[in-house]
Amino acid sequence: MIKLKHSLHYIFHLIIFSIILIGCVKDPLFNNDLIPTTDFNNGVLVVNEGPKGKEIASLTYYNPNDNVVIQNYFTYKNSFLKLGDLANDICIVNDKCIVPVAGSGVLQVISLPDGLTKGLITFPKNSFPNRILKKNDSIVFVTCNNGDLLVEVNLNKYEITKIVNTPPAPEAMAIVYNKLIVLNSGYGNLRQKEVNASTFSIYNLNDLSLIKNVPTSINPTQLIFLKSNGKFYIQSVSIDNSSSEFIEYNGLTFDKERTWFFKQSLSLRHPFCIDSVNQKAYILGIDGVLAINLFSQNSQISNFVNNIKNTTAIDISPNGEIYVAQIDALASGLGKIYRYNNSGELVYQFNAGIYPGAFGFY
Repeated sequence: MIKLKHSLHYIFHLIIFSIILIGCVKDPLFNNDLIPTTDFNNGVLVVNEGPKGKEIASLTYYNPNDNVVIQNYFTYKNSFLKLGDLANDICIVNDKCIVPVAGSGVLQVISLPDGLTKGLITFPKNSFPNRILKKNDSIVFVTCNNGDLLVEVNLNKYEITKIVNTPPAPEAMAIVYNKLIVLNSGYGNLRQKEVNASTFSIYNLNDLSLIKNVPTSINPTQLIFLKSNGKFYIQSVSIDNSSSEFIEYNGLTFDKERTWFFKQSLSLRHPFCIDSVNQKAYILGIDGVLAINLFSQNSQISNFVNNIKNTTAIDISPNGEIYVAQIDALASGLGKIYRYNNSGELVYQFNAGIYPGAFGFY
């Protein structure tokens, strides 16, 4: 009886010790032994928005030189610190990476190349910082599409220096000569009846005073200025996502010059990019990537990559390669990234986080 009692006592402590050991095992995602070694001096950062309210937005790091991929890069580099809720965009300014985190109401400022947080810049409550644009090495502009705000941020002082009220749901921005152009989407069909929905606003670059609002096609979401030809380009998506327009505007007169029509499956923040060297636009279509030669006056839309659906973002790297984000299904939102050369040949592909929506190259 005594031997049995001692045996049970020994087994009990053995079980408790085993449980403690199991509890001390590191999460494999953050085990340094499992993270590949790579040179972080350059790379691609993929912004994964994540589901609303879950605070699991993330960054995926990719090194195109050795194809090393690191998921949850920000958390890995910052000892389990969360990026926040709903990361929407990214901007590289010298040795800084700035990520608007809409649900958390902040700009997350990250040092490069070490990936360490340099601090937060807090925005007005419920404003939802959404899109970001570099003005110079110390100033960025941010649009808040829930609070209808255009915000100027000083990166040296880590503070907001100016706030301007905008038309409904400001989105993408571009500096066109000495003017700042801001799209006002109207949030799809939610706010189209409000004054100056589906317009672009023209501001003086220095003091952000409004010059005028110009009507454009419904629900504009993306804007890029091509300095080599003096034009800027807007993409808009119909309310029911049945059709889209890619529109060319004169950068001096703001007159519409050309329009291309196509179908797009989703309303996106980064639905097209432009190769400024070759003056070629790459656009996310309903079942692939489309291309337009902007140099040719009679250019038509052509297919660049076929048979890729549920795409969420596209951008071009400094060396002219095209990066496309895709989600595996609308329900889960788990992402995959495809890297193409400028001939449309797949160079590499890798997994990303939940709902990848923007790229940062450094």
